[in-house]
Amino acid sequence: MLTQFFLSFISPENLKFQSFSGYVTRGIFFDLIKSVDEAMAEKLHSSKDISPYSLTPVEIFSSEGMKFVYKRCEAPVRGRFRITVMRDDLSSILKEAIMSRDLINFVDKKAAITEISVREFNFHDFLDNAKPVRKFSVLFRTPCYFRLLSAKEGRKKGQYRAYPLPDPALLLRSALRLWMKFSDAKFDYEKFLDWVNGGGVSISGFPKGIRTVRVYEHPTTNKWNIGFMGRVHYSIPEDSYNPRFSSIVDALMSFSEISNVGGNRTAGFGVVEYRRIDQCSSSQG
Repeated sequence: MLTQFFLSFISPENLKFQSFSGYVTRGIFFDLIKSVDEAMAEKLHSSKDISPYSLTPVEIFSSEGMKFVYKRCEAPVRGRFRITVMRDDLSSILKEAIMSRDLINFVDKKAAITEISVREFNFHDFLDNAKPVRKFSVLFRTPCYFRLLSAKEGRKKGQYRAYPLPDPALLLRSALRLWMKFSDAKFDYEKFLDWVNGGGVSISGFPKGIRTVRVYEHPTTNKWNIGFMGRVHYSIPEDSYNPRFSSIVDALMSFSEISNVGGNRTAGFGVVEYRRIDQCSSSQG
């Protein structure tokens, strides 16, 4: 079961963060978990396994619609952020923590919680509601990168290279990796991966191009990540079309809207918006 929490808030003061606001929301997540179960917070923080949660950066309401915040937003601030957890035990802990709070701590400022929205998703529903798709669009709303294992010696140590390009195989493998770890809805993973790795899905265009963004984790350190942003169109070539596999693509991409994709999901990277191509307006970027 997936559980999605939206925390809406208001602040009468400017909010300024030391770095990308996704790192701030991750800190809030750990503060919430720690307030109920300190041991669980420590276990999550030190784990080298696939993280069972993801977050978005702070998103504010503006005259132009919703937009993500990198380092600063001007008062009065009306915003929100999303936490997604992929385990029932974490969902229970988070519910208890959130319901006991009236305020959110943003470093040195506090904001009042105005609304809490909780929604649950069943993995089986993604497959049951999926339809064969031939063309689709993905808007990468926050920086995204994928991980490639380094060659030779680095590979032995589990080191990787960041790959900031919207490769369709890496995109689907990223979503599938999470699905395989946390979902009880099974399908033939090996055959699907063979199809994906064999060129089952292709890039068909970049309507307004993509750009790369370097994001620093802390202002006084040289620790940073680089990711791409923008809208990408994908298609399933006629000679590789398979109704079953194209339905799985639809299910995985719908799932990815909730889970995020790629590296650093826990700090608001890889937030995506998925649409079948016929649902996309040509005016969208």
